[in-house]
Amino acid sequence: NSYTGRYEGYNLISILSETLELKFTHPELTPNIWKVMNHGMYFENYYVSEFQEGATCNSEYMAHSGLFPNVDSSWGNNMCQNKLSTNNIFKFAMPAQLRANDYDTYYFHSGYRNFYNRGVFIPNFGFPKDNIKFLENLRNKGFYPDTDGDGRENLDYFSDDKMTIFFDEFLDASKYENGDKNFYVSMLTYSMHGAYSESNPLAINEERINRVLTSLDTTTAYFEGHEEVLYYLAKLTAYDDFIGNLIAWLEEHNLADNTIIAIYRDHHPYMMNQNHYVWYMNEVIEGGFKSTDLERFRQPLIIFEAGNLSKEQELIKEAGSNLDLAPTFLNLLGAQASYRHFHGIDILSGKSYAFLSKQNNSKTNELLIDRNGNVLEIGKDSEDIDALLYLAIKVKQLEIVTDMINTNYFK
Repeated sequence: NSYTGRYEGYNLISILSETLELKFTHPELTPNIWKVMNHGMYFENYYVSEFQEGATCNSEYMAHSGLFPNVDSSWGNNMCQNKLSTNNIFKFAMPAQLRANDYDTYYFHSGYRNFYNRGVFIPNFGFPKDNIKFLENLRNKGFYPDTDGDGRENLDYFSDDKMTIFFDEFLDASKYENGDKNFYVSMLTYSMHGAYSESNPLAINEERINRVLTSLDTTTAYFEGHEEVLYYLAKLTAYDDFIGNLIAWLEEHNLADNTIIAIYRDHHPYMMNQNHYVWYMNEVIEGGFKSTDLERFRQPLIIFEAGNLSKEQELIKEAGSNLDLAPTFLNLLGAQASYRHFHGIDILSGKSYAFLSKQNNSKTNELLIDRNGNVLEIGKDSEDIDALLYLAIKVKQLEIVTDMINTNYFK
């Protein structure tokens, strides 16, 4: 399509952003996020599924493989815990196909290797083990970040604003400065994970709290009864600093002009008290917000050129989800790749729908959403035969297709 190869010869950094809620952004509170939102490709009809167990793992799996995960409400059976899945080799996953296109592939996460069995799972998508780095790898280099400004180290994770240390320690920028070689980096952030309270000091300190209040020109009284929102916003400033630091790092190493960055999320902040969440949504969304709205799952995908943040926003109305990232990225990079092994479809092809899986108490409700926001629920009658077939194939529920044929649905 017309987007094929737009960024051929570019590096790609994709950031799976823990509970990122772009509706909470603000030009003064989060100036870096605000800037990239308004000067990059902005996919406004992008929806993110939500799962009872293994939520972040499932989002990560979809982004790497372009496949829909096995959904299970049992912790031990989620995609990243079950050895029947973590030992699989995904030879057509995006990192593997980029390696076949002579890209170096890296994976950075500020958490520990063994959580979600990532030490076993992640290499199987096409990341060389030497290029996969976790918190332990920084500990081995003597890096003990003070995550909350109180002089104490955090033993489990560190604040997002410090994540460029991975690039300093593990990515040799000189290999890529002349453009003869390209890299793909997949990053997973953590600061915005719950709980949203003083008992979880990761990225919460007095300086960040004051930054929230000053930026929004308000006081703590405004958040009375909804304090979790205040703490979430403080954590969001750390993520914003990370985006700014990452762009600065690329500029410093002469890589910004041929690097694109993609920002997407794993799930909405479900660890936040939902009354607090809905209250703030009603504060920032014109026309109001109901907890049952699909808006909870709509989270724009952003793709921007790190070295060209003066261009106008490019609004993309095509619908999509994390399932569609791999084919979309491969197409933009002009990679020689196979697309037929994905459940997802290149969002920019004009043929995609957003696939949304909403899981609650072991029950999964699966929907398709088109570019106009129209919703097709699985199992319901619809005149949109293409969409219903697309949905059935995506989740491999072949009995639905069989039933359509047996009842002469396509006559």
